[in-house]
Amino acid sequence: MTLSRQYVPAIGKRVTLRNFADYNTLPVSVWAWFTVRAIDGENVTVEHYNARDTGEFYTVPLSAIAPPVGWKQRYTIHAQPDKVDTVLGWFSRGIAVRQSHDLSGSMPTAFQPLDNSNSPHWQFPELTDYVPADECGKVFRVVKIEREDVYNVYLVPDSACKFCNGTGKRHVQTIADVRKVALADVLSDSELIARLEGYDAITGLFTCHCIRGGFRTLGRSKRAKLIKEWAAQGWDTHYCNYGEHSFWERTRETVVKDWE
Repeated sequence: MTLSRQYVPAIGKRVTLRNFADYNTLPVSVWAWFTVRAIDGENVTVEHYNARDTGEFYTVPLSAIAPPVGWKQRYTIHAQPDKVDTVLGWFSRGIAVRQSHDLSGSMPTAFQPLDNSNSPHWQFPELTDYVPADECGKVFRVVKIEREDVYNVYLVPDSACKFCNGTGKRHVQTIADVRKVALADVLSDSELIARLEGYDAITGLFTCHCIRGGFRTLGRSKRAKLIKEWAAQGWDTHYCNYGEHSFWERTRETVVKDWE
């Protein structure tokens, strides 16, 4: 069932009308601005605004008022995995929707708890919509979005690697052997240990260098095979072209709270 929700402007809000036909019922120029002065059920009293309030009042249907940019009957909130529970907690508090004035940005719309809506982020000054707690389940759905940089992912470790023997895991003792020093000397080198990817202090294992630089160097057939395997798990793999800073990444979206 499609949710039917009507935009209700705040008193004092400047608005326009939805369509050309709505203006034909008023003795004003098309696309004129109005200031909302009163709301009585399905009727709205507006004052003609032309760089100043004119004292010309009109009554128009509430349905004729054009909603602001970003207002929707329903919204989808995309959240990172560690933020999903936080967003779900907003449902009991009500949710405010705010719009950025920079529509070219990657995130023009922001959401925040309704009881904290008086403290907006500077980038989202426009309060577009506010939804009370008892309506949040019908208006919002939450989608978990996972994003991973796969530029350095290999299909399998190098089976011919003499350091890890194809396991992909290497012990710090091998570094000591190459350097011809004691294991304690390697473990005391904090800068070296910090650079070891996936290092486990208990086992002494870290990710072998043979599986680095993988995905970008895979042949076309191996890369296609890996992308197909990831697609079966719900991942969308794509190339992000940023010149010398380009990379491959994969994203996966999972609906954790759908519209009621």
